[in-house]
Amino acid sequence: MPIEKKLTPNHEIKEKYKKVGVVAFVINNDGEVLVVQENSSKASTVKKAGECGVLCETSEGDESWMETLMRGFREELGIDGQNARELLEIDSEENFLGEGLFVEGVLARVCTVGWRGSKEEAMKLTGDGEVRVVGWSRIEDLSALNLRPGVRNILNQCLEQDLLK
Repeated sequence: MPIEKKLTPNHEIKEKYKKVGVVAFVINNDGEVLVVQENSSKASTVKKAGECGVLCETSEGDESWMETLMRGFREELGIDGQNARELLEIDSEENFLGEGLFVEGVLARVCTVGWRGSKEEAMKLTGDGEVRVVGWSRIEDLSALNLRPGVRNILNQCLEQDLLK
């Protein structure tokens, strides 16, 4: 399933998928992507402790993709409120890339987010302990990492469609 520039209504998602979430490629001014490492495992999203990835958050209830994204930044990285306005550059129209299959039964809403802070600032981020920031990677080097299967699926779809510029 290629990434499609659409937003499936929540009632359709509930009919077709077990879960929906957001996958965010946080990109700095050098074109590098923020890489996090999972601290825990979760069978429903095929996540194992120690695997690398990007910011991923499962939606709760009827959250919009933007609400899920902002909750992900708050919970996983501790970025909220004024801090978010200073560090993140998000344009809901421009940054939303579309939807793709994360893993079987899980739909991912995929986006990019601009990073305004320094690389060092990102390394100090801490949230609820679900992930830890491990560094920055060039987009073309992400595939060499021990990525979560869902992140690898989305990355490959994005690369095939030249969506990460």
